[in-house]
Formats: sequence, C-alpha cells, structure tokens
Amino acid sequence: MNVAYYINQINEEEKTVELFNKMNEDIENGAIDNGSVFYKEVGPSSVQPKFGMFNSTDIWHFTGTLIATSMETFLDAIKAVNKYSLAYLFYGDTSHDVFALIGISKNTKILTTTEKDQKEVYRLTGVKPALLEDVSPSKIQKVLG
Repeated sequence: MNVAYYINQINEEEKTVELFNKMNEDIENGAIDNGSVFYKEVGPSSVQPKFGMFNSTDIWHFTGTLIATSMETFLDAIKAVNKYSLAYLFYGDTSHDVFALIGISKNTKILTTTEKDQKEVYRLTGVKPALLEDVSPSKIQKVLG
C-alpha cells in the first residue's frame, strides 16, 4: 500500500516534524519502500526528508492512500478525480466545521492519534474513528488494511 500525506504547509510545527520523522523512520527500518508528502505551501523544515515532497498540483498523479491532515486539504483532495483512497487525520486542537466532519464521517475513514480526539469525533459524528499508535505510514497501513 502506497501511503502519502497531504499537508497545508511544510513548516517546523510539532505535528509536521513528527510526521516527517515517522516517515523517515519507516523508510530507514524498511517498513515502507518510499513515501510522499504533498503540500499547499512550502516553508522551512529542520527534518531532512528521505521521501518525496511534492506541491499539491502534483496530487493528480498519485495512486494509493492519501491522508489529508486538515479539513482544508481534505476538501481539496475530495474534488480530485484520481485513483487514490482518501482518509482524514483528525487533530482536535484545530478548528473544524462540524457539519463537514459529519459529512466526511459518512464515507471516509477518520483517523485519530489520541483517545481524546477519538472520543470527540465519536461525540460529533456518531462514528468511532480508528486510533493510531502514531502517524507513521506503517501504522496507518495496519489500520486501513
């Protein structure tokens, strides 16, 4: 399974650094062969990537499982006509359109990284999302099967 992430911006925020480090770790230990990150905006990163980083305009060429990391990236990705399956990585510390989240939950797998976020998604949507050990592609592959 080919897993890629779609993020708003390459930056040095904790979530982005964690995601990049987990992808590098999976590549280093052989859990995955390669990885991809699509971004809307480029910025500085303290992590030296061992994976491909592509502007969001290249998303049309991706095949595999695409993990949207924000409501904005999800809504962009759902519009594209391509052969990828889409999942949504919910972070409770960012603002969400509740009605959009309810709509997403009807047809898309939602992933969370904390029990608190898992409970919040369930409270808002009535759908219990998957709880990840961490954001590494190998863990996501196990959850999504």
